[in-house]
Amino acid sequence: MRASEKQRRRKLLSQLAVMLVGLLLLLRVGALQISHARQLAAASEQNRLRRIPVTAPRGTIYDRHGAVLAGDVPSYGAALLAPPDKPPAGEELERLCALLELKPAELLENFAENRGYPYEPALLRGDLDDAMLTRIAETDLPGLVLVSRPLRRYPGGETLCHVLGYLDEARPEEVEEGYRLGELVGRKGLESTYDILLRGRPGERIVEVDAGENLVGEVASRAAVPGDNLVLSIDLGLQRRAEEILAETSYRRPYDWDSAEPWVQPEPGLRGSIIVMDVRSGEILALAARPVYDPNRVGFGGDPEYWRELLADPDKPLLARAYQSTYPPGSTFKIVDATAGLVTGVVDAEGRMPQACGGVFVLGDTAFHCWGHIGHGSLTLTEAIGWSCNVYFYQLGLKLGIENIERFGHLYGLDEVTGIDLPHERAGQLPSIARLEERWGVNWPRGQICNNAIGQGDVLVSPLELLTMYAAVANGGELLEPRLVSRVLAPNGSPRSSVEPVVRRRIDLGDGVRETLISGMRNVLRRFGANPVDLCGKTGTSENPHGEPHAWFCGFAPSDDPRVGVVIMIENGGFGESYIKYAKELAAYALENGLTAERPAACLDIAASDGRDGW
Repeated sequence: MRASEKQRRRKLLSQLAVMLVGLLLLLRVGALQISHARQLAAASEQNRLRRIPVTAPRGTIYDRHGAVLAGDVPSYGAALLAPPDKPPAGEELERLCALLELKPAELLENFAENRGYPYEPALLRGDLDDAMLTRIAETDLPGLVLVSRPLRRYPGGETLCHVLGYLDEARPEEVEEGYRLGELVGRKGLESTYDILLRGRPGERIVEVDAGENLVGEVASRAAVPGDNLVLSIDLGLQRRAEEILAETSYRRPYDWDSAEPWVQPEPGLRGSIIVMDVRSGEILALAARPVYDPNRVGFGGDPEYWRELLADPDKPLLARAYQSTYPPGSTFKIVDATAGLVTGVVDAEGRMPQACGGVFVLGDTAFHCWGHIGHGSLTLTEAIGWSCNVYFYQLGLKLGIENIERFGHLYGLDEVTGIDLPHERAGQLPSIARLEERWGVNWPRGQICNNAIGQGDVLVSPLELLTMYAAVANGGELLEPRLVSRVLAPNGSPRSSVEPVVRRRIDLGDGVRETLISGMRNVLRRFGANPVDLCGKTGTSENPHGEPHAWFCGFAPSDDPRVGVVIMIENGGFGESYIKYAKELAAYALENGLTAERPAACLDIAASDGRDGW
């Protein structure tokens, strides 16, 4: 009896345990169905839906008259809808390779690397030609889709390459900055500076696939938002002429005032730069540098062999010499000395130095020579600027001291970036007591003042820095921030914003200082023939330990109402006087074509032209 009762109890307990486990299982299933329904549904959706990014049309870049400098052209790529852990194999791989004309290893590498997220299609090949597009449209390969990938094209080729830059695919580290893997990003030039405006916002297509990864249909889509357009202050005609000058420049060597020798034509394509600027607003009208490269052949869709050649080229064509290289400015720096002398009262417009120029100035046991071997005699300041007399400026430099040379060079911005809307600008360098003591010790030779006073020694400037300095003289003391973009337009062509002049610093050039400087620079041009545009300025020939001297000219026109400034810098170019004729020509072009008139108020009608003017 007791045994039978114990058996019934065990049986009851067993039944209760089974019922309890069953109840727990039911509760768990209910919890999964109720509390995790959203997560499960999302996972299910993710398994059947694929997101295909749609690249936004990149904004177009125009010159001041509406000519297209950079724009998109249609391009398509082939992508595969398949998870990263299911690469194509066997017959599918063979068919894809034949269709896209790729080797298996190359196709599989693209499959593994060319996608932003696991459930996005993997880009197998971009920039498909018409024949491939037709074959893909007719194929029955599951999961193979076309994706839009507009290509950037620069109609001018090498023209403006250092201003525009180029595009390349986003790097892995840039994903953290908001880019997607494979997205095109601006590299160098305005493409980089204004990338956030030009790139727009990408869209996407959401498509459904079955368990076999076969495309079922499109579920939803979000349109891409095109990028904004940029209107530059650049005049394409003036730009092309500046580039032609750099490709064709000639000079006489050695230089001799009385020589009847003809001009000697060196190899075309000297290294150097030319910049033309509105001295009242800071707008850049032309910015040319040489050597050049073709942005259509670099970056995304470019030629790898061509890129390797550019990197190996000792002339460094990727270097934007106009604002990324610094050089001794030579005699163009004498305007700094003259300003310092006038402002501090060390000299006045009619002031003369104690020693007249006889072709050489002796300091201690060192002889410092003037370029005029027979000398210039006793000169006033304006005459000394006109003749660029070294002996005068040696003595003026000694009166000023290194501190004042550095101080006024800094006021003119020669040791700081100008702030131009281009990346990786390089600042110049000025002499200082600390720099001299570091090299020579506390008893540094005073002759170093003489070297620095004529733009040698420790002085280094970029062509753009020098031009902004001369523009400050021209406009009465406003050190401007140079600009290339004048207006930003919405995708439909309506005005978005205008770029107004920015004054970095105001320099006090009162009490006749500006007039004296301009008078001296007028004297320079009186020695070089007809001057219909009333150009004034300063030449420079800076010594170069690695070869022929560098040649400079910097000035503005017309001298009585300055509007346009020009700087020409030619590496190993000999003597700056050789390039005055080109400065006159460029200034005349800008003035005669109204490039320094008030900025036109009307925006471009890009909607009517479809943004393709100039192609």
